Amino acid sequence: MTIDVKTELFGSARDEGVAYVESADVGFVSIVGERHEWETSLTEVTAACVERAQSFVAKWSSSLQDHRLVVFAATPAQYTPNVIARRGGIWGCEDIKWLSADARHSPSIEFHDASGTRFIGLAEVSVEQLAAAADYVRTVHSAMLFFTSRIQLTEEHALALCERAFPSGQSSVNWASVVNLLPGTNDILLKVYGDFDDREIAVYILVDSELLARLGTSR
Repeated sequence: MTIDVKTELFGSARDEGVAYVESADVGFVSIVGERHEWETSLTEVTAACVERAQSFVAKWSSSLQDHRLVVFAATPAQYTPNVIARRGGIWGCEDIKWLSADARHSPSIEFHDASGTRFIGLAEVSVEQLAAAADYVRTVHSAMLFFTSRIQLTEEHALALCERAFPSGQSSVNWASVVNLLPGTNDILLKVYGDFDDREIAVYILVDSELLARLGTSR
């Protein structure tokens, strides 16, 4: 199994043509993994990229001591969730079963908008589960992953993120709306790209440009 991983730093995501970044004050670290054999799964490529990302998280944790990894979990909107779905909520979904049973998390919240009903919640993720979390947000297009001290595991914060992520009731995250939260804050967003038939996986670590310059990327 051969996976090549390349890391680059960009001071302005907008200037690099990242379509959903509207502010010049958002930089990012790009971690791209490429598989050379189709037998290599994208989960394995994601894990290789995350291993590189973990080194940055570990280094930055010394400067951002109150930060932790937080996943925003959400289902696509449904018009008629059944009784079983309502009973299980977001934490009963098969897609989130990777989350440790003792992980701290918000209540499961039932959110209604014009497109239907979705289940949402926030959970703290251990560094050891970062690869599983990254694979989750890669495959579930209504989920997000943050490195943050500001986002709390509360219904209020989950609802605020939901309204930001789905301003028009769409199933997938509106990334432009979410990334607009980053300038002037210490929040860090980890966005993971790669569909089942892609050769590459990309992990973008999006962050306020000034904060990125202070933190640096040496490992």
